[in-house]
Formats: sequence, C-alpha cells, structure tokens
Amino acid sequence: MAGSADWDCEDMFGFLWVLSAIIILILFAFFHRWRVTVRYVKNVFTVDVGNFTVYSSAKGKKDDKYIKTPKLSFKELTDKYGALKAFYRDEKCEIVSILQEAQRRFDIKKLNFSVDFGFGDAAVTGIASGFLWGCVGGASAFLKKYWELDKKLNIALCPQFTKTCFEMNINLIFYSRPIKMIEIVKRIVRLCKRNRERLSVFN
Repeated sequence: MAGSADWDCEDMFGFLWVLSAIIILILFAFFHRWRVTVRYVKNVFTVDVGNFTVYSSAKGKKDDKYIKTPKLSFKELTDKYGALKAFYRDEKCEIVSILQEAQRRFDIKKLNFSVDFGFGDAAVTGIASGFLWGCVGGASAFLKKYWELDKKLNIALCPQFTKTCFEMNINLIFYSRPIKMIEIVKRIVRLCKRNRERLSVFN
C-alpha cells in the first residue's frame, strides 16, 4: 500500500507540474506582445501571429494549376463602391468606435495597399484611375483620423492600359497582445455578420 501511495504522490506531482506548465504557456501566449501580419494577396486572406499562420482562407480550397486573373468591369467597381458607402453610412458609429479601440490596443508598424487594374480600354482605365485615387485618398484620410499612420502607410495604384485585370493586395503589420485583440475581433465578426448580405458583393 505504501508503494501505491508513493506512486500516487509522484503521479499527482507530475500532473500538477504539467498543468502548471500548460497554464504558464497559455498565459504567456495571451499576454505576450506578438507581431501580427494580416494579408490579402491574390484573393487569399491570411493572418499570421509570430511565425505561425492562424488563419488562411486558402485552406480547404483546391489548388488551381494556373493562377486566374480576376477581371472587373468599371460598373462592377462602382457598384462595389456604392455597397461599401452604404455599409459605412449605416455602421459609421461602430466602425469609428472599432478604429479608436484598435488605435489604443494595436501598435501599427506598416500598412501597404496596392491595386493593379485595367478595363481593356485606355480611356475607361484613365477615368477609373482618377476614381480610385479619390476613393483611396478619402479612405486614407479617414484612417489617419484614428490611426497614427505617418510614414507607415504605402499606397500604390497601378493602371494597366493594355489588359483587363483587377487585383488588390493588402499587408498590415502590427504588434499587440491576444488578450487585447479578442474583444475587437468579436466586434468585427458581429459587424460582418450583420452586413453579410451587403458585403457578399465583394466575394
């Protein structure tokens, strides 16, 4: 019986040691300041925390042998702009609140935004270029009200006058602690769910 009691004590000690180690690791993961990279490249949305990919919209999709070049007409572009404008109009208070909260909780290091576009007609592409610069300029001015983006924001709009294409790339890098990100992520998810039908135009 004594040997059994000794064995039970050793097992209990080992269990408590492993449990303590797991709790310490979880606390470290949640309270440690991590480098977070959010990317949208070639229609794939990816979130990396440190060196680990925690989410990728490419998972579960079949790999295409050839990369498909997305195409978008100027009318489709203006329709998407209209949907986005209506979304902002109806959710402005929540969007501004989320941005203000993010400014307090995130240390933003870089935001790169680029668009390659062409509509198969040089004149239409030229008009679209002015339209996009106006949209992007307005959006960047809006973001700068709530985020400190001086020398951190890089924008590139690249019109292609000889082909039809539309490709948007976003790369956001910031530092934060997961414990500070949870509430903001939950609010963004609720915001997107409320406007799922309206935002489906961007799929």
